[in-house]
Amino acid sequence: MQTDTWLVLTRGGWLASANYLGYMARALIAASVRWPASLQLRAGLALLLLSGRPGPRAGAYSAR
Repeated sequence: MQTDTWLVLTRGGWLASANYLGYMARALIAASVRWPASLQLRAGLALLLLSGRPGPRAGAYSAR
């Protein structure tokens, strides 16, 4: 990846740190929400559907 893209070791470290910070923020927000479990599941499903991002398909991540 380093030879094919702009991703050098230091930039990759910053990118990973930002990603982990996002996971931590979302986990803290989710822990502070006091909704019933069934409502949380429905809200999560609705957000997933509204995001418009397709899920993984068979063969989508094939080796090059």
